[in-house]
Amino acid sequence: MSQWAPSTPSLVAVAARRELLDLAARRADRLGLVKPGGLTDTSPGIVATGHQAYPWHPGILVKDFAALAAAGQHQATPLHLVVDQDQHPVWQIDQPTVTGQRIVVDQLRLTSPHPDVPTGFQAPLDPESLRRWLGEAGLPVVRGLGEAQTLAEQASVVLDRWRASVGARLPLVFASDLALTTAFRDLIVSLLNEAEPAVRSYNRAVAALPGAGVRPLTISREWVELPLWACRWQQPRRRVYADLGDRVPILVDEAGTPLPFEQAGAARIDSPGDVTLMPRALLMTALMRFLFCDLFIHGTGGEIYDRVTERWWRDWRGEALSPIAMVTADAYLDLDAPTATRMDLQRAVWYEHHLPFNIDRFARVDPELALEKRSLIQHMDDDRDEVRRANAFRRIHDINRSLIESYPQLILDAQNNRRLAQAGVQNAAVLARRDWCFALYRPEAIAELRNGIRD
Repeated sequence: MSQWAPSTPSLVAVAARRELLDLAARRADRLGLVKPGGLTDTSPGIVATGHQAYPWHPGILVKDFAALAAAGQHQATPLHLVVDQDQHPVWQIDQPTVTGQRIVVDQLRLTSPHPDVPTGFQAPLDPESLRRWLGEAGLPVVRGLGEAQTLAEQASVVLDRWRASVGARLPLVFASDLALTTAFRDLIVSLLNEAEPAVRSYNRAVAALPGAGVRPLTISREWVELPLWACRWQQPRRRVYADLGDRVPILVDEAGTPLPFEQAGAARIDSPGDVTLMPRALLMTALMRFLFCDLFIHGTGGEIYDRVTERWWRDWRGEALSPIAMVTADAYLDLDAPTATRMDLQRAVWYEHHLPFNIDRFARVDPELALEKRSLIQHMDDDRDEVRRANAFRRIHDINRSLIESYPQLILDAQNNRRLAQAGVQNAAVLARRDWCFALYRPEAIAELRNGIRD
């Protein structure tokens, strides 16, 4: 990074970036988001990052810190790409509280009516219900959510307000904005006309990096799966194929329904029958890195799968993409609760089991009883007389019961120590987690991350 600086983009890239930033600016005006600065001849660079819209952890937040810092260093425009073609829970957090000696984790959910629909293609939740849920979850309550038209927009507005309080506010662009650009429509044309070679290159890249977890696309005699989603309002997304059965290839969804290309360039959320073609993960970052940014900042997962993107693009298009950086962080909640190790728990369990049979070893008991017990144990195997051995065995148990009755607090303490050790092991596992919503952390902890990235 100390040697890197944005290169001068081509005129085509500058035009594409201005189109995308104009779309982002219009959405920012409607939602009250920060607007991206305009590109100039002296500062045409863009540093981008991104993620899905949900209350993510500090390891994601530091990507925004890094994008802001790098953009500031190089007089570039920072962007956060909202992945709104993905389907995932949005309002779901784990909330830890200390109750007695234990950390109790409650999973709080505010479910949407369409959990299998991409977040950019389902309606936002009732703002008042969302504000009430945020308050009950111990998260900052956000006002002014009425302009959001999708669940992804609504979540992005909330996250934007939270990030403003920790110095991580930056312009947002949505994957559905990418779908409106001329560059994306041109790329769909290329994919449709070169479906088989493009997808064979894609699958070779996937096979070369099996650890990335990317699924290959299917190829048959007449259909080739493309790295696109067909999205409709309030409906699950569908896979997209190039139908090569006729002389002129056409786009179809997985049910074989033709996808009129003229309708595929815009999100028409007021008409349920309209289709929006959206890029899948590799195509989305390829488009960003090919035209729309000079540096893309990933987390650990994206850094892995985007190596597949690079191989695919180089094999299919013979072109290099802009570089990537990987940024992540571990941040832990500061909860006042006792902890224990597995070894502590093993000792506590052993002691609780061992104590009732050996109180004479851990307390000052009647010396005559202790001496009698040791003598019985020492002489248990003097002979094989069953009656004598049975009487000795019963007497040892009688002595143990007598000692237990005389020292009940020792037993209670052993039981409590075992319970504390169990709770301590569970607490340690909770305190080792790094995936809490970043809004649950102390501002000082987030500031430390921000300053560390900036420095």
